[in-house]
Amino acid sequence: VVMEVTNTEPVSAPIFRKEFEVKQEIESARAYICGLGLFDLKINGENPDDTVLNPAHTQYNKTVMYRVFDVTNQLQQGSNAIGVELGKSFYNETVTTWNWQNAVWRDNPKLLMQLEITYQDGSKQIVDTGTDWSVTSNGPTVFDSIYYGETYDARLEKTGFDQPGYKEDDSWHSAINVDAPTGKLIF
Repeated sequence: VVMEVTNTEPVSAPIFRKEFEVKQEIESARAYICGLGLFDLKINGENPDDTVLNPAHTQYNKTVMYRVFDVTNQLQQGSNAIGVELGKSFYNETVTTWNWQNAVWRDNPKLLMQLEITYQDGSKQIVDTGTDWSVTSNGPTVFDSIYYGETYDARLEKTGFDQPGYKEDDSWHSAINVDAPTGKLIF
């Protein structure tokens, strides 16, 4: 299920979060994620690797890239949390250079994610995006542009939003399901 803040609300860098339980000993865990324009994924407060500016830029009406991360070592038995911050990148660039503002794919940032956990007994647990995720557009990145950088307001930081036990304030609400971009999803 693809999610965003709302269909009409202009946003810069929405933040999504989901808490879930791991009930058994884990054999492996993979996170499959597409965050348009860009995403910063954290599980229990840690990035799965040291890459930035994920996923790669495409013509989103033709292809949409996703990434796969091995997150086995980031999960723990008991409570866990996923945190994702999205940026606009070329998916919703507002700069007039090269007419990006007229791109047919231009839209609010969106998130599609599936965490697949395989337990040692062979059973599986899937944690995927849906309306049971929380989202806020009131995060610290108040403006972002691939050309002009970003404006970051540290007073709006949501410290610990990507960790279990975080207490959401009134700015958080349920994510909504939206249609996916028309481009083919590829790795």
